[in-house]
Amino acid sequence: MSTLKITGMTCDSCAVHVKDALEKVPGVQSADVSYAKGSAKLAIEVGTSPDALTAAVAGLGYRATLADAPSVSTPGGLLDKMR
Repeated sequence: MSTLKITGMTCDSCAVHVKDALEKVPGVQSADVSYAKGSAKLAIEVGTSPDALTAAVAGLGYRATLADAPSVSTPGGLLDKMR
């Protein structure tokens, strides 16, 4: 399960449009988008492109970032994985 933080949604209808767009991305099995929480919980296949997910949301005029992406500086983050 992956989570996207989504900004720019103004209503529940926005969330429906985002859900539809995300579920069209190859590798996305399901999407649960919440306007109230400003997030989308995704069931995705291994290898699903994070760029494709954020691009699908951006194509609708919203901004998406991976909420569960490892930080560069936190323990277990990218720097630790590179060592």
